[in-house]
Amino acid sequence: MEGLVLKRLVEYIIIDLIILTMNAVFYDKAFSSDTKEAFDRGLTEIEYYSSFSGIGNNKEEKIFSSEMLIALSFTNYLYSFFICSVESNEYFVNSSGLLKFGLFCTLVDMNYVDFDLFVDITAINEASDEVVITPACELNIDFGKNFYHTGVYFRAYELITGTEEEFDGDYRYLYVTELIYGAYYSIDKKTQILAEFDVTINHDTAVTRFGSLSMGFNYKILDDIELITEASVDILGHHVPDDNRENSFGITIGFIAIIPSGQ
Repeated sequence: MEGLVLKRLVEYIIIDLIILTMNAVFYDKAFSSDTKEAFDRGLTEIEYYSSFSGIGNNKEEKIFSSEMLIALSFTNYLYSFFICSVESNEYFVNSSGLLKFGLFCTLVDMNYVDFDLFVDITAINEASDEVVITPACELNIDFGKNFYHTGVYFRAYELITGTEEEFDGDYRYLYVTELIYGAYYSIDKKTQILAEFDVTINHDTAVTRFGSLSMGFNYKILDDIELITEASVDILGHHVPDDNRENSFGITIGFIAIIPSGQ
């Protein structure tokens, strides 16, 4: 059960990597369409995503999920966010839900360097209900000028939850570290492509896993609406001796809208 819960936590975090703010394309500072960015005070961000993962696995391992995010800016460097997500197998049964809320803060905001801290609390409704606290940080380095540029980013999550020992009933903490490495290239003011991969470290079992390799294409449809797409391949099975799964694939499509609060 612990292994299943930790695996599901990691899956939620991977999905979460593409659902936070991307509106920094409108500002002259370091940004990527897959990094976390603060936005101007008085704006509200709404995002919606649907994804289908596990393509190539057994039918019970294929997952359909949908997610919505609402973020409200307090200042130009601080905002709060709320996320609601549901998932099921491809037949829309064996479903589970997730509620998440948190705070995001930009500590360093320069033309070519951006450093952020954020933390969230997640409630997962499954066979065994779990609450997860996740502090995280991100470093984003932009190598170009204006809107035509290339950059790299690094993100680190620390997932903290607890478990009850099966034999003596004692409680203890569980820790999982998620590391994200990514790069992006802006083709023009409306179009951006990106690539990233993730590494997961389970401190309870001392197992390090390479997760998925993802490619994304993002396009600004209107001034305040952006189309987000991503395709990924899960390479877990080739790095863990007791994991016999073959490569599987996933696709995600979503939209981001930035609107003034009160509209």
